[in-house]
Amino acid sequence: QTEIDAFLEDLRDTGINCWLTPYHEAENNASPEAPGNGEHLDGSPAQWRAMIRYVEARRVAVGADNVLIVPILMDFTFNPSSGRTISDWILTESDFPLYGIDPYTNSYSTSPAGITNTTFINACDTLAGYGKDIAIAECGGAIGTSGVRPAGLWRGFDAEAIDRNIKALCWF
Repeated sequence: QTEIDAFLEDLRDTGINCWLTPYHEAENNASPEAPGNGEHLDGSPAQWRAMIRYVEARRVAVGADNVLIVPILMDFTFNPSSGRTISDWILTESDFPLYGIDPYTNSYSTSPAGITNTTFINACDTLAGYGKDIAIAECGGAIGTSGVRPAGLWRGFDAEAIDRNIKALCWF
């Protein structure tokens, strides 16, 4: 608790509004349903939700009103083939009005039209159904292992962000 409080107090004392993600893409490591994690499991979805709620309670306790706790999930979690239960990863409380999604772009077309009817759109629609605002936390991935992502792909996500009133768009 001491380290978490000190970190939140430091963020508070900056006076700058910021988003904090205590565990980025937890479902990839924390989910017992996630295939191939082997010894890398960090806990269950329930433990992840409890951890996020704990950090939120500490944020409130230290008065870090300039900090918003933002869970970030992989768009693959919203794909039925992930084997994950989406509701396991949703904090329904109003304390968490914003969720980030990481749409890994190596599976998307390079054109804006290629983004429609994808796992990304399913993620957006699902989170909107829970009343959550959305940020694109990471348009990750690459063409190959080190290729530059084409500008058309950025424009596609930008167009979706505008159409869906997405709050932020980060390119990674």
